[in-house]
Amino acid sequence: MSWLKEVRVVVGLDFGTTYSGFTLYHVDDDDIGDIKTNSEWPGELGKFKTNTVLQYKEDFEE
Repeated sequence: MSWLKEVRVVVGLDFGTTYSGFTLYHVDDDDIGDIKTNSEWPGELGKFKTNTVLQYKEDFEE
């Protein structure tokens, strides 16, 4: 798996039916690094997830 040496950022997405969130890890050759998880959603400081919302076109026809 030589392509793994080219990976610089690993992203985890949790796309849930009610709440969603993400985390990322920046690969650094000199350091183990930190896993970063977003905890600053608008109006929800300190929460790791936010409400899952889908937006559709108003004129969508099946």
